[in-house]
Amino acid sequence: MIAQIPQVTLPEAKNFAQKWNFNGLTIPMDDVHLKFATDFANCVLVSFIQHCQQRAFIESKAKEKLSQEENEKHKIVLTGE
Repeated sequence: MIAQIPQVTLPEAKNFAQKWNFNGLTIPMDDVHLKFATDFANCVLVSFIQHCQQRAFIESKAKEKLSQEENEKHKIVLTGE
């Protein structure tokens, strides 16, 4: 199942830009800058989520391999003797 990746909307970016204040420094943003900020935030979100998915996949494969190795260690071999 693939979950939908959250997206930053233009109104959310505009609201953030209006409230953002760094020691008295504020940045007025026009529509072009807001569009850029929104697109950039969404690219970062996609990249971060893909990275997390990749790490989870790698970790699950490593756990699966470790589990298989543990099962092999404890396997009882029956012979006809």
